[in-house]
Amino acid sequence: MIKITDILQLTDKQKLALKHIGKGKIIFYGGARGGGKSYLSHVAANLFCYKIPELRCIIIRETYPELEDVFISHQEERFPPNLFKYKYQSRSNICEFQNGSRIMFKPLDSAKAARKIMGSQFQLMIIDEANNYDEQTLRKLLGSVRNTNPNINFKSTVLMTGNPGGQSDFYFKTRFVNPDYKYWDKGELKYKDNYVFIKAMVYDNPYIEQQYIDMLDTLPEDLRQAWLYGNWTTFEGQFFSEFNHEHHVIAPFPIPKDWHKVMGFDIGYTKKHPAVALCIAQNPITNELFVFDEYVGIGSTEEYIETIKEIINTYNINIVYADPSMWNDTKKDKHTDESPAFMFLKAGIPIVQANNKRVNGWRIIKQWLHWTEKRSSKLKIFDNCSYLIQTLPLNKYNTSSLVNKEDCDTNGPDDAIDALRYAIVTGFGYPLGKGNEIQITEETNDFKNFIALYNEEIVKENNNDDEEEKIYKRYINADGYYSNYAMY
Repeated sequence: MIKITDILQLTDKQKLALKHIGKGKIIFYGGARGGGKSYLSHVAANLFCYKIPELRCIIIRETYPELEDVFISHQEERFPPNLFKYKYQSRSNICEFQNGSRIMFKPLDSAKAARKIMGSQFQLMIIDEANNYDEQTLRKLLGSVRNTNPNINFKSTVLMTGNPGGQSDFYFKTRFVNPDYKYWDKGELKYKDNYVFIKAMVYDNPYIEQQYIDMLDTLPEDLRQAWLYGNWTTFEGQFFSEFNHEHHVIAPFPIPKDWHKVMGFDIGYTKKHPAVALCIAQNPITNELFVFDEYVGIGSTEEYIETIKEIINTYNINIVYADPSMWNDTKKDKHTDESPAFMFLKAGIPIVQANNKRVNGWRIIKQWLHWTEKRSSKLKIFDNCSYLIQTLPLNKYNTSSLVNKEDCDTNGPDDAIDALRYAIVTGFGYPLGKGNEIQITEETNDFKNFIALYNEEIVKENNNDDEEEKIYKRYINADGYYSNYAMY
């Protein structure tokens, strides 16, 4: 008699994953090509529906053709109906087991399809190639996983698979690959012990042909690192392919007092898009730039002002190149009718509107990141700037745009790189070697005089918003230092 164990060809990593199913875990399996992700998904669904009566299981892929190709076409071949005791309903794409369990094969290719899935209840949810979905969709899907049936001896489980290069890579990297709890919300932290990552590579799969491994080894370096070794800092479509941790990240050292120091600031008010400030110094001899500190926060404009003011006073930062959206009339926290930019200026923070030409700005950043085996990069990042280091390599090209194909996808973690762009593009330009440093004169360095004069005129006009804007423009367009930034 044929036994189920005789049919299933499982690797050690797949067996390890199966041990966590039914125990209330959220499992992420994979990280590289050839680790047997889809096969594990298929086995888990059939094995536990066969073993557990009345279990509700769903297998999700992006499109129906993918479901057909990866799962449905192999269903009866891999899992003989007479042995696993089920019948496949082709019209509904459901496997009905004799014990009352069922497997649903569902594509998730639209908001409507997502709502249908979220309206149902499952004890085992399997999302194949899960990082192809955005984080919000994944969170909503996980909300459909629950067990309200007292007859089922099974704790609700989520099994997700994926490789580097999806739109929610940051989510999977910070929750599973390299857990970083500062990005987790309270609900996630409460159940942090339920998150399980099982890294499975092609080398863990004895059933893979050597020819497939050799093919992965001949891919371009970014794909090779991602697909063969499961490297989550390099992948196809990576926006900053120039970034290399070994070449760009260094140990901190004391910044000399006479070095020119600036800040780039990108304002934000949510966990997905927080406020980010980067402190950058330039070596006046080599013209190298050093990102030496960072601030990442979620709060009100008033809180940002207090923190930024403390930072610039601590490091004697000369100027803050800020997010142009701060000059809009309204602000997120709605405490006043003033724009965030005017609030910063009134607080004495030397803030100017940054150059926001995105495509050209990214070209400049890539030039600063560029390195060869014979020439080091002109941009270095202190290893205490963890948010920039972690998010910079995760950004991808904007493939949805027909116009700006050289632009970065704004759906990704782009807050730190925006702050980097504001500071470097507006403050330093292209890395042209000697002569690229910013010349600080006694007049331009004394930004506080500008702030004092500006505030003095504002007081005279009794805080009239229209007059305030006119006064600001008059100062920002005045001859000398600030006129250089009026064009932006």
